[in-house]
Amino acid sequence: MVFSFLDTYSFNGKTVIPFITSGSTGISSAASELESAYPDISWKTGDRLNGKTSEELKPWLESFGIKFK
Repeated sequence: MVFSFLDTYSFNGKTVIPFITSGSTGISSAASELESAYPDISWKTGDRLNGKTSEELKPWLESFGIKFK
């Protein structure tokens, strides 16, 4: 589904921060596949976000320059 979305919309030259909400699957293999399939996208290091509080998310978002309220 993610591949169809990325094929439909052009993200070339854009920065994308992947994340997952799976309780058992890690992000590393998915991130590697995405980076390999879409090399023209600037990929940032993603994270598993399920169960994280807003206080836990804040430093992660701010590390990308995203203001968190």
